[in-house]
Amino acid sequence: MKKLCYILPSYSENSHEHFYTVLRLLQEIGKYVEIALVIEKASTIPRLDNVKTVIVQRYGFSKNKILRLMEMAFITARLQMKNFKKFYIRTSDTATVPVCLVTKLLGGEVYFWRSGQGKESIPGWSVNWKVIRNKLQIELMFKTALRLTNWFVTGPESMGTYFIKEWGVDSRKVLILYNDVDTSRFKRPHDTQDIAALKHHTGIPDNAKIVLMVHNMSPVRRTTMYLPKAIVDTIAQRQDVYFVLVGGGSEKPFVQEKVAQCGVNSYVSIVGSVPNREIDKYYAIADIFIMPSYVEGFPRVLIEAMASGLAFVATDSGGVMDIVTEAQKQFVVPRDDPEAFSNAIKSLLADDHLRQRLGMENQIHVQKYAVENVAMMYIDKIFPINICSIDKMPVRIISELVDIDAGCIAEKSTAYSHEHWSHANFTKELPQKKLYSQVATDDGKVVGFWIVSKTDQYTLHTHRVAVRKAYRRRGLAKKMFDAIVSKATKDGFKQMTLTLAIVNTEAMAFYKQMGFTPLQGGELDDFIIKKGHNATNRQNYIEQPSEHMVKTFVC
Repeated sequence: MKKLCYILPSYSENSHEHFYTVLRLLQEIGKYVEIALVIEKASTIPRLDNVKTVIVQRYGFSKNKILRLMEMAFITARLQMKNFKKFYIRTSDTATVPVCLVTKLLGGEVYFWRSGQGKESIPGWSVNWKVIRNKLQIELMFKTALRLTNWFVTGPESMGTYFIKEWGVDSRKVLILYNDVDTSRFKRPHDTQDIAALKHHTGIPDNAKIVLMVHNMSPVRRTTMYLPKAIVDTIAQRQDVYFVLVGGGSEKPFVQEKVAQCGVNSYVSIVGSVPNREIDKYYAIADIFIMPSYVEGFPRVLIEAMASGLAFVATDSGGVMDIVTEAQKQFVVPRDDPEAFSNAIKSLLADDHLRQRLGMENQIHVQKYAVENVAMMYIDKIFPINICSIDKMPVRIISELVDIDAGCIAEKSTAYSHEHWSHANFTKELPQKKLYSQVATDDGKVVGFWIVSKTDQYTLHTHRVAVRKAYRRRGLAKKMFDAIVSKATKDGFKQMTLTLAIVNTEAMAFYKQMGFTPLQGGELDDFIIKKGHNATNRQNYIEQPSEHMVKTFVC
């Protein structure tokens, strides 16, 4: 079984940090990969489904940094001995250096995640000792981690460009992975008594339009650039609005003071930090969400808002524009324009229909970031499946192809196919079969195939497709199809048609999802004639029950 060590900087069941949400992702990945979770600092040890190994650093809270580094190196070496060769580190520069050094000695790969702007917040060199210490601790350690790691992981896509440009990260080692959201947690119905109690606790008046913010109020994010101005401007236009601000940070006292000075206390509740495990309740009471932030990376709060069916107003910081829908982009404003931020809030509050439509679209769009899909993305990127044309594979794989085919027939009985393919079928010479047929391997083991040949100048015909059961959730058939299209494109084709015969209703549903449509009437006759058969008696050619399907794609 594949193995992955995931290193987390900290964990607490009462923490407001996003590290709490990582555990749900690990449980999903753990269904397919053996996970060893290492936590640098933890007040309690989490118990996770599908994660058997959880290690908490004994000296994680020690002020002796050398001792912490040595302990991390020892943990890494011990896991190496248990055949863990891939190490994924979430944000921690401190852990990256010893882990990288050990893996360079003993073998392995290190994946280092970081997302977020903020380089401009790091001061330049100065004779001030505090500045020098900060530069050494923050900038120099980060640059060392970047140099040592095998893969620098970030997301969404624009953040990869940011780190290449601003930090000089080698583009060949950049890997894009997404943040995830537990869509079932955020969209589920909440207990009405809990919601009523929460509204009472926050002082929300009946029938108020609730504007929610969930964010750390810090100088890096320049919260005071947008608040309380946005609150005051909105209240000046309408008094049926109530702002709920969730989050701590050094700028929180300033925002509280300014809210009081502006006389809008009765329209605002500054809740402070809330444990992440409780945060979904706040999304459940909101009408719209706001993210006033000058610096971002991959803002998890936005995908949480989308999962909750909320429309939102945000700044165009970090990777925000990568993750929102086209319709929602009209409420993503320039980060240097606080006035536009305030106006967008008022505009969104004024249109109930638009707000509802955006919320529904967001809830559909956010499935892209659902924890189940992101878990598969992690597995595909960290444990990639190799897909190549059959002519590049050794002859010995034929027995494995026959084995996969036999396995599918045994699993689905006669529903899979009308016949079992033998060694002769796979070695049969078909027009340009070797160029276009695709085979998928994982750690040298064949896990799927798509046998296809060229019928005429513009047509490819599928003879056989099969994927090992454990790999179907990873979309392997779609990946092989994409490889066929890619090959046709490289060969200079502008348009190709791919045909196949289906004798399995389950397979028919799958291909319809991929965009294939049934051939009927004259289209089917034309297809049979192209194959060199007489269309006057279809039953002599088409074995029943079967249905031919076709997909035309532009290269």
